[in-house]
Amino acid sequence: MKHLKKITYLLLIAVFAISCEKETLTLENSASETKKIQNLPDDAPMSLFEIMKTGGLDAYFREQKALQDKSASPTKTAQRSYNENVMFFNTAEEFGNNNLTTEDFENAIEDYSWDDYHENLSDPTYSYYLSFGTTYSFPGILNENNLHNKFNPGDFTSGISFEQKINEEMLEVDYNAQYFRYYFEENDEEVRERLEGWIDNNGFFISRSNYNYPNCPSCNNSYDKTLFSNYSFTDLVIKFTESDVNSVNFTLTYNNYYTYKVYDTDENLIATDYSYSYNNFWGVKSNISIGKIEILGYMYGPYNVNNDEISFDYYNRSQPNLENASFGNLDDFDNDGVRNSRDNHPFSNTTEDFYISGAECFLDIENQFARNGSTMMDELDSLIEDINSQYDGDNWEELNRDFLRKLSGITYMWRRDRLISRGERNDILDCARNAHIPGYYDIN
Repeated sequence: MKHLKKITYLLLIAVFAISCEKETLTLENSASETKKIQNLPDDAPMSLFEIMKTGGLDAYFREQKALQDKSASPTKTAQRSYNENVMFFNTAEEFGNNNLTTEDFENAIEDYSWDDYHENLSDPTYSYYLSFGTTYSFPGILNENNLHNKFNPGDFTSGISFEQKINEEMLEVDYNAQYFRYYFEENDEEVRERLEGWIDNNGFFISRSNYNYPNCPSCNNSYDKTLFSNYSFTDLVIKFTESDVNSVNFTLTYNNYYTYKVYDTDENLIATDYSYSYNNFWGVKSNISIGKIEILGYMYGPYNVNNDEISFDYYNRSQPNLENASFGNLDDFDNDGVRNSRDNHPFSNTTEDFYISGAECFLDIENQFARNGSTMMDELDSLIEDINSQYDGDNWEELNRDFLRKLSGITYMWRRDRLISRGERNDILDCARNAHIPGYYDIN
């Protein structure tokens, strides 16, 4: 009986172990469409690959979305560590120039595939054609020297490596550690060794799918060949073997919250970004050469397991997944024609309109490039940052006069360079007189 209960708990954990968000309608399929998952391995949790292999993917993703909606985790907002040498991007349009080397996994050799038609007898609207292909799972490292017979030699991009490591937070909150200590009767060191063994044996797989609903085009969904992390206790690590990588972006198959940690070539953490991938895109540009990027999935929970023999909270994370990854060295981050090394503002503020933050006035003035790779907003932002940095709580009036005097000199140059008219210069200075600069804030 005890063994049966353990198997039951393991199945429960497995259901929550993967949180791939997929926006889709709540569909009602016939019972015959949902295939049962059988033959649970004796020494491993159910992986995402095993669930996908059953063919019940559409129902699975709907279930995962419902589970996420019920999650007890608090709502989080985007958080980014500030580093003047690093800029993050959430859309391809913001990122701009993408003349970078790309690995899209399209050359992956599928171990099996199928095309099938799923008829929904209760509601034909949701009958669909499915085209699916996948590789078997393989060790948690993929690069040109470790192809695992999933790529032909020469079909994988050099200079990039995809690897996995255990997410330490998952062990700290006792998700895997506590559960597997109980299930396998092992200590923390033995649990870690077991989990690392699973990663080493089958940490990744690559798959594609296309759901085509002939009677409901808005229900259609698909993804190209995608690299999936197989277990929810892992982080995805992207390493670059070349020393001059300063720009990276990738496409994620599923929108979700992710944490991105950017390291230099000496493995020093230089910036962290926590944000939602609304556009299935994330990118970074850095004046410091990038050595690796770690991607951490969003943590859901806690979920409580409470029975006669055990009682504890456990968590699950959404697995990182990539349709492609691009990397390389861009000489001109903001495409202004000035090389980064000579650009006063390599990450230019290219907002369409010129405005003064903190001033209650509207300026119908175009934000244009001024000098040395700087926009008008760049020069204003730098001035305000300099003035604010000098504020000590007692010198507001002095600094406000300095701000107005220096802005007068800057706008004089804009007027001389014919970026603005005389009237527009007067409007800017009138607006600046109403701005609360330096900003009021506590001085520690």
